[in-house]
Amino acid sequence: MNTTLRQRIIDWDGKSKDEIEKIYLEYSSSPQFASTLIGLCSDESINVGATWLLKHGLEQGLSISN
Repeated sequence: MNTTLRQRIIDWDGKSKDEIEKIYLEYSSSPQFASTLIGLCSDESINVGATWLLKHGLEQGLSISN
């Protein structure tokens, strides 16, 4: 993963479900995935993509701990 998750969300066109799902598949195995996404959700420039990924992850069984 040479490109950061944040950069991949920035590069996403904001429309393609296939592309955002690819981003999910690329990064979701990272142990820091959930905590990184939570932090990215507050970034107004990418919060649509970050919240989509977080919601999708939760639907796929992603767990979040305190």
